[in-house]
Amino acid sequence: MVKKVYESKRITLPEALAYLRKRLEDDEEDASYYQRIALEHAQEFSKLPAKHARILVEKLIEDFRLSEVSAISVVNVLPDTIDELRAVLGSEGRPMTTDTLYEMLNAISEVVTMEVDEEAEEPPLDDEI
Repeated sequence: MVKKVYESKRITLPEALAYLRKRLEDDEEDASYYQRIALEHAQEFSKLPAKHARILVEKLIEDFRLSEVSAISVVNVLPDTIDELRAVLGSEGRPMTTDTLYEMLNAISEVVTMEVDEEAEEPPLDDEI
C-alpha cells in the first residue's frame, strides 16, 4: 500500500533505526519486507544512539561548516582516521587542513564517548520526519 509523502528530511542511520524501532515496536509482523530490511541494516550499522547522532551532525555543521549531507555521512560512517575522514568528505568540494581534520576527529570522539542517558534512543517525532 502506497502512502502519501508529506515531507522529506535527511536523517542519520541511528535516527532511522530509532524511528523504525518505534514504528514497528507494536507489531513487527505487520512490517513490510522493505521495512524489515531497513531495520536489519540500521541495527547492523548504527554506531551511536540517535540523540548523539543528531548532536554530532549539528556540531559538524556549526563548528566545521559542513553541509548537512556531509555531516550525516560522517555520522553514519564515524571515521577513525584522517584518511577515512577525507574519503567521506571527498564530496565536500573544499580542501581541509590536516589540523581541521584532527579537530573534527576529536569532536567525533567526544560525542561517541558521551554517556548514554535513558532518553538517548528516543526517535524523532512523526511530525519531525
